[in-house]
Amino acid sequence: MVFAYASRYNVLDGTTRIDNEVLDVIGSMVGHQEVAAHRGADWEKAILSGYTAWKKLRDLGGGMIDLDMPTQTLTVTPLPVSQAAHGGRPPAFRCWPALGRAPRLHP
Repeated sequence: MVFAYASRYNVLDGTTRIDNEVLDVIGSMVGHQEVAAHRGADWEKAILSGYTAWKKLRDLGGGMIDLDMPTQTLTVTPLPVSQAAHGGRPPAFRCWPALGRAPRLHP
């Protein structure tokens, strides 16, 4: 549903708001799950942040996504030149949990 909505609005390029009807449908779809505690504004932020990150990854031709749980932010950074040049694949997704420390990543 969100993908169909985004495709009607140029993959949310320049969009700062999600229609309330879409947010209401999301709320009704997740009403029986743990995530039902989230408000429409939370879903709006998540959708817009996710599409912003996706567009940046597309424009960069790849990269890394850092998720900072305490600040609820996504940051996209390009691959380091050494890894990109040698075909190395770093973790595509890193999450900094509320504990304030990076997770252990295993090859």
